[in-house]
Amino acid sequence: MDYRLATVSDWVAISEYIHGLDYFMPVDPATLGGHWLIAIDAAGVLHGTIWFFGEAPNAYVDYWAGSGIVAARLGAMLEKILRVSGVRSVRGVIAQENDPAVRLADALGMFTRSGDYILVHRSI
Repeated sequence: MDYRLATVSDWVAISEYIHGLDYFMPVDPATLGGHWLIAIDAAGVLHGTIWFFGEAPNAYVDYWAGSGIVAARLGAMLEKILRVSGVRSVRGVIAQENDPAVRLADALGMFTRSGDYILVHRSI
């Protein structure tokens, strides 16, 4: 599995992956600023994404999707990128019914609060 920043040539695969999840609102990476990290296999099949934007000291993340291990590795890679960029605080939103994402946020030491949506925050 290759974990890397996405390029313009990955945008179609990202859109198809996100739309196939029936969790996130539709997205067109060509119209959304920021950056995408992706997990892609040797055959070119996308297995996970995370979208982020920001500059030191704050960042925002969304469209964080993938199986448990894929999502965790994307999160760890993102933390390294943000740390080098001087980001110290990260925010994102997780739907409360998304149990795997809530558990992952808790495991990564993010602060969570119950409600229809969960705002996650972590100082790095």
